[in-house]
Amino acid sequence: MVSMAVLSLVMLVLLSITGTTQSIWKQTSQRIDAFRAARSGFESMTRRLSQATLNTYWDYDNANAPTRYVRRSELRFLSGIIPDVAAALNAAVCPTQAAFFQAPLGFVADTKDYNGMENLLNTFGYYVKVSSDKYDPNDPNGTKPQFLAVPDHTRFRLMQLSEPSEILKLYTYSNGVPGYNGTDWFAAPLATLANSHVIADNVIALVLLPKLSAQEDSTGTALAPGYTYSTAPKQWPPATPQATTENQLAPLVQVTMVAIDDTSAARLASLCNNDPAAMVAKLGLGNLFATAGNLSDPTQAGYAQDLKTLTDTLQSLHLKYRVFNSEVSIRGAKWSKK
Repeated sequence: MVSMAVLSLVMLVLLSITGTTQSIWKQTSQRIDAFRAARSGFESMTRRLSQATLNTYWDYDNANAPTRYVRRSELRFLSGIIPDVAAALNAAVCPTQAAFFQAPLGFVADTKDYNGMENLLNTFGYYVKVSSDKYDPNDPNGTKPQFLAVPDHTRFRLMQLSEPSEILKLYTYSNGVPGYNGTDWFAAPLATLANSHVIADNVIALVLLPKLSAQEDSTGTALAPGYTYSTAPKQWPPATPQATTENQLAPLVQVTMVAIDDTSAARLASLCNNDPAAMVAKLGLGNLFATAGNLSDPTQAGYAQDLKTLTDTLQSLHLKYRVFNSEVSIRGAKWSKK
């Protein structure tokens, strides 16, 4: 009788442990599945960002009366907060930050004539946008198919600009114009809807901070204190000495992305009556990530405080979230202080 009682007690304990384990495993699996697309989009974005290039070279400051050598490039890299870097995007529905650059990714629309040319140059870009997936015949790449009989969803989305190599517009603006510092090189392809694609739903924030190595800058904010980083020349001929950011990639870019799960996204859309601008305002995104400030101390103004403010807001609204963070090394950077 005693043996049977002990055995029954052991069986009850084992069943309890098994049930708890199954419950934890199920919850963990659900969380992994909820952020699978966001993780995939983050990895794709950081991988392409690491391949950014400028193909910088040295040339005379003045072809007719040269006095010195300066860095030059027809390629560009630009990142920062939307109002500062991308007037082509509506900050009310495109919150936080964006990055645009060139990389030899070999993306083409005409696979028949350009197949096998994996090193062709492309203009790529990343930004967050709030939009509905309602069918729109003028925007086939950003909406669900017309035949799909499911409700329309208004969601935050991580967008990717990918301009095919065979229609690259960059050189129209920068070739032979050493002082060109405009943004038409990415604004023009951005205006063509077919060039922009959703790579992950429910991404609510994207933050990009170009940085020097820790040995050169212990604060991590000296290179881009306001997040904005542009390799375009500020003037031509360049000032003496030439600005270190001109035609020169940052060695590192800290990339932070915040995503919520689809249940939380549906709740947020419902709270805001599916109004994209109201969804951005509800999370207070327009007031965050404008100054890098302190990267680690949330009690001081800057990145850490803004990230805490955002996560606190998400918690107060009972929205499940995940923060993705990585320090990306740009392989094509050949940083020089000169």
